[in-house]
Amino acid sequence: MMKPFCIALGVFFSVLLSAQVEKEPTYLELLSEKVSRVEAAKTSQNQDQLTQLSAEFLELADKEKKEWLPYYYASYLLILKGQILVQENKNKEIEDVAYHAQKPLYAAKKLSPNNPEVLVLQKLIYQLEKYIKPSEIYQNGGPMAV
Repeated sequence: MMKPFCIALGVFFSVLLSAQVEKEPTYLELLSEKVSRVEAAKTSQNQDQLTQLSAEFLELADKEKKEWLPYYYASYLLILKGQILVQENKNKEIEDVAYHAQKPLYAAKKLSPNNPEVLVLQKLIYQLEKYIKPSEIYQNGGPMAV
């Protein structure tokens, strides 16, 4: 009599605990969800949305320190914001955005050296900086600044 009761109690508690434990989304699920929002943020040209999504990618990068893609997308979104600022001639903000876009790009470059996609983003950052101070960037950046 006691044995079936203990088994039933054990099953009850295991079902109860498994129902309360939420399944953690995997890295790829989180990345896919965020990447699907990139195009919408890009077409909306909403600077706050680009900044917020970039911050979300940085949070993901903090959890997955060995993956370069979250850093890449965080930098990419800030570069998009900088390109919008170029159209609006907001030079001081462009310099700040270019600086903040460089940080995650360094992390992506460290994790995936000689990655052509990362190098393209580096060129885009140089172009943002060239818009603000062309002679200094050309001298320091060389061919990347052109």
